[in-house]
Amino acid sequence: MNINKPEYKANLLFNLINNYPIEGNESSFKMSFKTFNKIRFLIGINSHNFDITKLINICSQMLMPEQFQYLLKQNFSKSNLVLFGFEEHKNYCIYKVYLEFWEKNKQIVQKSNNNYNPLLQYIGFKWNAFDNSKNLITKYHYYPLISINTIFNLLEKIYNCKYQNSLKIVKDIINFSAKRIDCKKDSFIYLHSTDDKGMRNSYDINFYKAKVQLKDIKTSINNILINYEIEHFLIQSFIEKIQNKIFGHLSGGFDKQGNDFLTIYYEI
Repeated sequence: MNINKPEYKANLLFNLINNYPIEGNESSFKMSFKTFNKIRFLIGINSHNFDITKLINICSQMLMPEQFQYLLKQNFSKSNLVLFGFEEHKNYCIYKVYLEFWEKNKQIVQKSNNNYNPLLQYIGFKWNAFDNSKNLITKYHYYPLISINTIFNLLEKIYNCKYQNSLKIVKDIINFSAKRIDCKKDSFIYLHSTDDKGMRNSYDINFYKAKVQLKDIKTSINNILINYEIEHFLIQSFIEKIQNKIFGHLSGGFDKQGNDFLTIYYEI
């Protein structure tokens, strides 16, 4: 296999983590103006399955930048989950390694009633798999115990008047999914994300508890394609193939270049 092809990098990652028990596995498709990217995945493994030496060994074989390895060592002991990600583009691909701090945050919220202060939920280390000098760190902050209306308010702060179509689509998805839960007692997990180098200002909303299938939000997906001027016929068969998958997350906002995007994650 050609080591300069993205397929080689994807297979290398699979081989490095092949013997570890998988906690979760997600794929996703990312949409932006005239762009549709469907080769993206995340694999989660409980942190207790690693010691830091084994994890660093895996990451070094993925050519993680040394400064990231240092930060990984610093933060690993506080994590409950390690996620390995891959994203393929036309001429390059991206490796991603995330540390999740959900268990730590859950304890903080339980000990502090009505805690609305954002908490660091993930640190994401991302780099070009062929040129690791192109890299960045993304931090995701969790907003605990917030209502659907508060989520709407946070989204409205991200989107300006130019991007009201994207905002409306996201609100439609939230309103539809909210019918599947008891909003008087519950809400969705909301994260806000920024990176250390670019213009990223985005969010991630977890919809798993609503048990929505992708086919249930087909109209919204079609509206996203129209909004971004993506030719539907190019990806229709792909959407139909995965339509029965559980809708997991919706990410959106603005990426490191300041471009509007929406990403839909689904469970494998």
